Amino acid sequence: MRPAVIAIFGPTGVGKTAIALALGRRLRAAGEDPVAVSADALQVYRGLEVLTGAPPAAERAQLEHRMVSFLPVDARFSVGEYAELVHAEIDSLLDAGRRPIVVGGTGLYLRAALADLDLRPPPPPGARERWEAEVAARGAPGLHAVLAERAPWAAEAIDPHDRQRIGFRMATPASLQPGDYLGAMVASLDAGQTTNGLTVQTRAALLVKVTVPGVLAPRLTVGRLRAHKVDGGEAFDVVIAPPAALEEFAGKVTADRASLGRVGLGVAVRPGAAVPDISSSEALKRSVLQADSIVFNRASSGIYFENLLKKMEIYDKVQAKTTRYADGAAVMEHVLKGKGREIGFGPVTEILQHREKGLKLVGPLPPEVQNYTSYSAAPMTAAASAELARVFVRYLGSPESKALFVAAGID
Repeated sequence: MRPAVIAIFGPTGVGKTAIALALGRRLRAAGEDPVAVSADALQVYRGLEVLTGAPPAAERAQLEHRMVSFLPVDARFSVGEYAELVHAEIDSLLDAGRRPIVVGGTGLYLRAALADLDLRPPPPPGARERWEAEVAARGAPGLHAVLAERAPWAAEAIDPHDRQRIGFRMATPASLQPGDYLGAMVASLDAGQTTNGLTVQTRAALLVKVTVPGVLAPRLTVGRLRAHKVDGGEAFDVVIAPPAALEEFAGKVTADRASLGRVGLGVAVRPGAAVPDISSSEALKRSVLQADSIVFNRASSGIYFENLLKKMEIYDKVQAKTTRYADGAAVMEHVLKGKGREIGFGPVTEILQHREKGLKLVGPLPPEVQNYTSYSAAPMTAAASAELARVFVRYLGSPESKALFVAAGID
């Protein structure tokens, strides 16, 4: 009997890799031979491992990884080409009796790995180059306005300064059809990121959805998630989310729960930068005022920090030197390349994800102003692999898993 595919997916910084490594150890202990298969659009490029968060050598030594770092950085690579390769990889693993663990945060690539897709054709020859030149000439915001007039459903999910995505959308007429715009959104409380839909779940025996609190763009709150996705019939085997979000899924998840821990907000600086004093709320306030610039996201953690600055009555004083990004990963990349007395703020998990690149975790926010988000795991009542889901959730609550979560910044 061929082993089934396991899929672990969710946004950056929520612990997918840690879960995959722990699951790999568990499967090997049970006599299986697991292999991780990446479903990340950027990790396919060789030489960008630090920037893309590709698994380092130490993690690859613990669990073999496929579809990682195999293309030169200047290669053009479509999701259709990825689908052809990844299906061949998964089929060869299954034929050899090995267990594929698909790990991804790029929704369309995850769909490509797990389902047969009706993929759009690539742009006509020369179209992409023509629109890239147009972006360069008119500026990304100007062309974004044109895209918004032609296809608002496509433009609303693209940052007005994202030159590459704007150019690609304008060069690909099929992408401007509203009914085909990157599929449905997955059931995720994603921290300001958009994750494309997993509409067909034919290959995965266990679908583990790792979520974080926030807003699923465009403006999909917990309540709307429940109404539009879970009540609409979408089902996964295991959901990892804040307890309040799980309660929104009453009747859709079982009573079996595992408390995984909590994530707080932290402070980060680039390598060699002066370390700010955050020993108390007053010290934090002084450090923010003295900083040359501060950086945080526009997702739930950033909204909390913005309100904290307002409560401290310093938001108006620092707004001019504040940079905001849609997600935590972009914040950390900015801080790594920053200058002067710049301070970044975001979930501790996100900061630790960038420590191999040199980012320094100064520490968590002072206890009196800290904001924690707790996480729990629960099997869904409609899980296709109910027993496997229950076993996995129990494992997530075990001491071995706790140690992994602590190492990732979930205490």
